[in-house]
Amino acid sequence: MKIFRIVLGATSVALMLSGCSSLPVLDEPNPIPMSVSSYKAHELEGKSDQVSVALDVADCVEAAMLVSKGVFGGTSVEAAYPVRQAIEREFQRVIDDNFSEPVDGKDDLILRVSTMRVMLTQTRFTYTSDISLTVRLMHPDESRAPLFRKTYRAKSSGSMDDDDEIPNCFYEALQSIAENFATDLASNKKLVWYFEGVQNNKN
Repeated sequence: MKIFRIVLGATSVALMLSGCSSLPVLDEPNPIPMSVSSYKAHELEGKSDQVSVALDVADCVEAAMLVSKGVFGGTSVEAAYPVRQAIEREFQRVIDDNFSEPVDGKDDLILRVSTMRVMLTQTRFTYTSDISLTVRLMHPDESRAPLFRKTYRAKSSGSMDDDDEIPNCFYEALQSIAENFATDLASNKKLVWYFEGVQNNKN
């Protein structure tokens, strides 16, 4: 299964937004804010080290918009910002921290992430990110029901350090979801047993 590696520049995001080519595009901060330093689930150590997982983010939106809410209830679109590349990066970190690289180009499982809600709003000087993602862990042939499926939602608020960059609250909400997913994997006994079975078949 192909691992989606989609890199969005500011120009491509702007062109993607039909009719909004003149809309400002927020850059990703450098370095990327890290509210979660590692997604390593210690309960999976020795149980998933030989299980390879491919990441599929094709169902994630490429970009979203920053919407400003006025004091009297009006709203306006202020800028666009890349989304898919950030989701890909965080869930690839989950895979890298807990699973292995594929052997002979064949993956044992597919991790599919889909965007359900991606909202970034500004009210005066406060920015709020509201993200909902559905995460599925699937067999490569997709002929069977997912091994794991759950929809996550996270919200975070804060200020914007740089008017030209995506605010930290977006990364805090996204990384909270990725961390919760990693925790759920480690606490799901049936999944852990499945990972161990895959490893035993390889030994």
